[in-house]
Amino acid sequence: MEELARRRPSASRPAANPYRGLESFHPEDAPLFFGREELTEKLWRRFCALYEEPRPCRLLAVLGPSGSGKSSVVLAGLLPALRARPIPGPERLRIVRCRPGERPVENLARALLPLLPADSAVLPASRQLAIEKLLRDSSAPAEGLRRFAADLPEAVHSPLVVFVDQFEEVYTLCKVPGDRNALVELLLHAARSAGGEVTVVLTLRSDFFGETQQQHPELNRAIALQHELVPAMSRDEYKAWAQVKPLS
Repeated sequence: MEELARRRPSASRPAANPYRGLESFHPEDAPLFFGREELTEKLWRRFCALYEEPRPCRLLAVLGPSGSGKSSVVLAGLLPALRARPIPGPERLRIVRCRPGERPVENLARALLPLLPADSAVLPASRQLAIEKLLRDSSAPAEGLRRFAADLPEAVHSPLVVFVDQFEEVYTLCKVPGDRNALVELLLHAARSAGGEVTVVLTLRSDFFGETQQQHPELNRAIALQHELVPAMSRDEYKAWAQVKPLS
């Protein structure tokens, strides 16, 4: 907690207006993200536990009602903390973020694209299609994400963290059950791999937890075992937030 606090700028002189209204904070907003230090620390420790203790599934879910700040605490809290503070085992983490949207497998492929080594001879669209083909490979169902991560340079020392933000879009926006199921199977298979190539972090509106039970019971059990609820801010957290003055 003290280490997180030391990385904060003075609360009296933020670099920019810290108020975001209904918009989420992002990693670059970490110096302005006040009031959730305790929750960020809990998430960091829960993430570390996925590596410290043998776990059948390296998946951490962040649950809460709409507007509770789930995305912000991961984007501006947990992910910057993971980049700044070493965790047990890996030398460093590769972190990608995606939202399921209408085409969850395609969006996952797009998020993974920047991890490929530079190749000016091949168009980005062609490289993305190659990743999507791997993710949809019917000869090895659900293996695509794990295989992609395992083939990355220094994969043993630099595992992949896939952050799926607003996971409820799998149910609200994706209209193709096959695509919906494919994303869930890719994530679960990769998170369960004994090689430890992939860890999954997701945010989910708590009112959609029942949807996972009905449509994806294995995912439902994984979330039930390893999740953190985003509660309403405490009085002390509000005080920390209220002390931040926007620039005039």
